[in-house]
Amino acid sequence: MDFTDKEFQWFMKEAEKDGIKLETEEEYRQLQRDMYALADLTYDIWKFQKSLDRRLEEKPEGFAFPAEGRMCKICMGGGAGDFWYDKRGMRCMDCQAAYIKKIIPGYVFTDDKNKKHITETTLVVRHGVERKEIRKYIKQGVLKARRVDHGQHPSTLVFLKFENPNLTVFKQ
Repeated sequence: MDFTDKEFQWFMKEAEKDGIKLETEEEYRQLQRDMYALADLTYDIWKFQKSLDRRLEEKPEGFAFPAEGRMCKICMGGGAGDFWYDKRGMRCMDCQAAYIKKIIPGYVFTDDKNKKHITETTLVVRHGVERKEIRKYIKQGVLKARRVDHGQHPSTLVFLKFENPNLTVFKQ
């Protein structure tokens, strides 16, 4: 499927506003293929989400499904085995077990902007904090961490805002 001449001209003007100049028709064609691939991917994700939502209507308490390479947004792990899905979204089975055992509260699964919790990985990656420094503060009692165990893999540390008022990285 190709753009009409009018659509193409509009697109080229918009691209130039953003500082993008396509030099050849092949660059344009590649961009067009990439856009269609992105649209296909978006549609596939939408279909998968709809299938999860339909299944959740049948099993409102939640259900397990194959991870198939997905990544848990709490521990950044997963990939193999099963994931859990319920009204709070999807997560790996280790994070689900931590929730069931009341190690971490349910709101961590929906707190996308880190207003009420933050993980050690987020502190390291987004805020440039050293893991050694975090561990030192935990040992000194300055920080209180909730630990999600992953068997042979390193544990995920979750910091709740109400337990760590001195931690200033929580988004307002």
